[in-house]
Amino acid sequence: MTNLHVTYTSFPRLRCVFCTIIIRNQSLQEKYPGGLEAFVRHFNARCNDRIAVYCDMGSDIGDVLMVLHQCGMKEFEDFTTLDTVDSEMWCCAKPEMRKRSFSVDTRVEWLKGQFWKGNVWVWFCG
Repeated sequence: MTNLHVTYTSFPRLRCVFCTIIIRNQSLQEKYPGGLEAFVRHFNARCNDRIAVYCDMGSDIGDVLMVLHQCGMKEFEDFTTLDTVDSEMWCCAKPEMRKRSFSVDTRVEWLKGQFWKGNVWVWFCG
């Protein structure tokens, strides 16, 4: 049996953990060899109808970023990055923050982010 991995969800919000790259599906479809499906399969990413999310605990996102740049993608136009540990550390310093949601800066207009119930969630809004 192969390793089962859920890659697609119809839920508009996707959860981000640790170091995360969020890519517009349209950019992957147009610029990544094999399109969105190939990217998701190759990097074990998750996606919905608008965005794909790649998460990693370490600094391995550098390899994925290099591939995106080689495909002609541009940061902030085609993709953005988040370090969700920043939000978690903020909640450790101020535990009362964990009890309420707050916005997470995604650094792009086409994506919104929110810390909610101990997790960072993002959704396409462009």
